[in-house]
Amino acid sequence: MKKIKHLAFAVITIVVASMAIVNESHANNLEQEVNFDQPFEVNISKESKYYNFELEKDGRLVVELDAAGSSWAVLDIVKDRTTLKQERISNIKDNKEFSKYTYDLPAGNYTLVFTGSYLNRGHYNVDLDFTTFASDEVQPNNTIDQAQPIISKQLVNGFVDEVNPIDYYKVTLDKPAVVDVEIKGYLDGYTSYKLLDADMNVIFDKHKDSTYTEFAKMNQTTEKLKPGEYFIAVYAEYRYYPRGKSTGKYQLIVNVKNEVTNNAITKFKDYKTGLYWTESFAWGFEKNVINGDTTTMKLNMNNNINESQWLAMLLRYAYDVKDATKGKWHDPYYTKAKELGLKVSNKPSYKLTRGEVAQMLATIAEGKIMTEREAILWMFEKGLTTGINVAAGATYENFNPKGNMTRAHAVTFMYRLFEEQ
Repeated sequence: MKKIKHLAFAVITIVVASMAIVNESHANNLEQEVNFDQPFEVNISKESKYYNFELEKDGRLVVELDAAGSSWAVLDIVKDRTTLKQERISNIKDNKEFSKYTYDLPAGNYTLVFTGSYLNRGHYNVDLDFTTFASDEVQPNNTIDQAQPIISKQLVNGFVDEVNPIDYYKVTLDKPAVVDVEIKGYLDGYTSYKLLDADMNVIFDKHKDSTYTEFAKMNQTTEKLKPGEYFIAVYAEYRYYPRGKSTGKYQLIVNVKNEVTNNAITKFKDYKTGLYWTESFAWGFEKNVINGDTTTMKLNMNNNINESQWLAMLLRYAYDVKDATKGKWHDPYYTKAKELGLKVSNKPSYKLTRGEVAQMLATIAEGKIMTEREAILWMFEKGLTTGINVAAGATYENFNPKGNMTRAHAVTFMYRLFEEQ
């Protein structure tokens, strides 16, 4: 049997806290941790589903709900066992696929609670976003050694003058990323800011006219940056201002996001940056592993993956198999699957389980037939999954093998495998 040429494993593990996979169909009536910018799926039923998250700072929470199927539910925002907000959400009544709710909340631990009824069996794809309220700079921060650490989407109020002519901020990247730095300056004369790497090489240095009453707004996006420490300097610069150094206040915000390498993918309506599947889909689109729906202009990343789609993704990448030019487009993939000994149902629209996806992926990667249980343990060993509950460990049951698999999760498994080469 031919072993896939692309996958000779020299395992390199990149640890990213937000990359743990949240199972999209797990029947969760216990509490489950969720992360920002990591979509998850909630199946609506009479049993309440609990999703915990933490706000490290005061800020604005945005809950985006994308309906898949007819569904009705009550959404509660709970803190310390007290319901702070309650929404009645229904795409049946409102006839809309997408809803967004915004809440201003103090720092603390919260729970999203979804509750349906006996008659409602639809589900929602949920995406959480968070931006901190503006906080003041922490002095002293006038040298590199004093640089104030800031996190993505943290809004900072600052002030520079002749006594303190420069403020430094430190951004730490755990993985390669694009960094977007935005400043709104009310300095009298010029607003100036720059980004430096750990060796003090200047990545960009920007200036713009401003006054105490008419602000200058600048937004600079970098190319992909390597993991490490980076420094933002906001400074009063007199060489652009003959009367002396510019003084005044400013607001600074940094957004760290995944790189998009294929601009064509951004044309799809449901494409988003900064999510766990962003890089995976950009890679898959570039490699022709996945295709979007050019009629609706959607990627449909939250749809359950079916057998023909998964075979096409795997075999396009591993064996350069192409769609049929005559007859059924998926025929070449089924022919190759039988040649490789893959276990298939021969039903193109059959929705695969998580275990079936894992079994095909492991069999292709290792070049030998593997059972579902062997494949799932292999997924854990290769660092491709953490299971539905990180604390439960690398077990067959924790993978939820009978649950459904979305297109987003499937291509992410492939991308992680590709990244490990």
